[in-house]
Amino acid sequence: MVSLARQEKEIYKNRHYIWWRVSLLLVLVIAFVLAIISFLNYSNYRKTYLDLSLSRHLVLAKELRQIIEAGLNIGIKPSENLNLLPTINELMRSHAGIHYIFIIDENGNVTGEGGDPAVNIIFYKNKIKETQERKYWQEMTSDTIQIGIVFLNNFNIKTGAVIIGYDRLAIENATHQMRNKLVLDMLLTFVLLAVLIFGGVFALTRKFANELAQVSGVIDSAIGAATPLKVEGHVLSGNVAQDINDFTALGHQLAQKMTELEREISPVSPVQLPQSGGGK
Repeated sequence: MVSLARQEKEIYKNRHYIWWRVSLLLVLVIAFVLAIISFLNYSNYRKTYLDLSLSRHLVLAKELRQIIEAGLNIGIKPSENLNLLPTINELMRSHAGIHYIFIIDENGNVTGEGGDPAVNIIFYKNKIKETQERKYWQEMTSDTIQIGIVFLNNFNIKTGAVIIGYDRLAIENATHQMRNKLVLDMLLTFVLLAVLIFGGVFALTRKFANELAQVSGVIDSAIGAATPLKVEGHVLSGNVAQDINDFTALGHQLAQKMTELEREISPVSPVQLPQSGGGK
């Protein structure tokens, strides 16, 4: 029993170390998985939000393009189209976040509403030339996202573009709020899972340490104890416990025989030779 107590003491001493390492490994894995999931959710939400905003403003730009091309079909230029400017004003009023809407025709004339402080005619003419039919371009500044689509005359020749600039900061604020919410949810989930992991691993390692202590003590008793101990049937499993007990009993028998053989062999004392006292 002394040997068993000593083995249990050593196992209990290392159990905290085992529990800590296993728990820490599982917690790090859970943290990595949660971080990846949160990052993917945020990236997907940001992309979806940007795409929805882009689609909504493209619909408005196509609506204006339709009005312009309808006028061109009957020989009315964008600057002469009486329906164009009221429609632009209505879009500016009814859709929050739009900074400006303007139209550039083939002569560089600008018709629109809003606060684009410097309309670079050369820049937009190059954009019109580069952009394919029925396609759009997109530019971003620190506070504005700009989209532009070209319109065609009766001969399907690009003769101008509709440009809409809308608020980028509002989109960034919305995505940042979602990011903060995802981070908070990730932290709360992480704390809950960490508590469950530490508690569960502690319970598992505690049971395992008790069984390991008993097995170690039983095996050690095969040599040092007068009567070998036995592992209880519920430890590990019934078959393993029986195998350990059989091994311990066999080891104890061998140890007893070795002890008996050592006792039968008596040590031989060295022969003391008489010393002769010689004289000169």
